[in-house]
Amino acid sequence: MKYGKINHVGIVVKDWNEATDRYGKLFGIKHWYEIVTDEGTFDLKYHGEKKDCKVRIFYGGKGTTKLEIIETQGEKNIYDYFYEKRGEAAHHLMYMTKDLDRTIKEFSENGYKVFQSATFSSGGAKIRYAYMGKDEDGLIFEFVECSITKHIKKGDMPFEMQIGALTGSYKKVK
Repeated sequence: MKYGKINHVGIVVKDWNEATDRYGKLFGIKHWYEIVTDEGTFDLKYHGEKKDCKVRIFYGGKGTTKLEIIETQGEKNIYDYFYEKRGEAAHHLMYMTKDLDRTIKEFSENGYKVFQSATFSSGGAKIRYAYMGKDEDGLIFEFVECSITKHIKKGDMPFEMQIGALTGSYKKVK
């Protein structure tokens, strides 16, 4: 499969409000959007085990690449593991995929492992993602499949954030 441009750089933080203020000032990002998860649809697995945790995700940016600010609470997951080892830092690079199962297979055949995966619904869309790498302490790629309907996949930001705010997938927070 071919993969396009980097969609976002994920940064794990302890305080999303402080982090969005700081990164907003540094990079001139005026607006931040929180992804809205439909009640009861978030299913996260870390090393194959279901985890009960709340993950708050905020997007901001200019042009086509954005920053993703991640704050988590609850059972240990990939974000907690990373934060304990490195503190606040860039965690992953994200690419959209139209076929997550195929992407996982392709990367697995090249020595990559799935460390965390999740499925959830948001504003009528079904989102699936997987974090993959050769080592959990090394470079991590996030692959996201997002289906609006069975045959329509969505992808580009910040246009997606603006449309998502209209449909309920995203909530403007700043």
